[in-house]
Amino acid sequence: MSISGNEKRNEYVTEDNMEDKTEDKTEDKTEDGKNNDDTVKKRMYIYIGVSVFCFVFFLGYDRFSHGVHSPFMTWLFLWPFLLGAVPNAVFWNFGSLPKPGRLCVNLYGSGTAAVTVCSLLRGIFEIAGTSSVYQEGLMVFGGVMLAGGVIAYICGK
Repeated sequence: MSISGNEKRNEYVTEDNMEDKTEDKTEDKTEDGKNNDDTVKKRMYIYIGVSVFCFVFFLGYDRFSHGVHSPFMTWLFLWPFLLGAVPNAVFWNFGSLPKPGRLCVNLYGSGTAAVTVCSLLRGIFEIAGTSSVYQEGLMVFGGVMLAGGVIAYICGK
């Protein structure tokens, strides 16, 4: 008596096997691509590291700026802290909130980076006594990406 291909496939699939396979998928990410608590915690620490780097950069730049100051350079470290570390800390501490998806994380992170770099450039240009029209465009584009990330989170992407 020969066994057909369909019977062989059905023979190996049991309810126990199905449960094991679905549990393995959720170790790093959930089934819909959302991040788990470990990735949110990791992103929070990365944003804190970027904030510390921005603060140390400000201290070094302030030391050699010949007494000229810019609020964009002075408060540079707040952009990654308030826009990056604080929201990730909220997602990490309140487990009942749905975690952001990949599109949301990418858009929001890119917006945070654009706003931080814009603030850095504006601070450098103000200390140097010059300006650029591209700074405004970078700040607007960063704001658009931040808003896009928030909209993607609300839509569940």
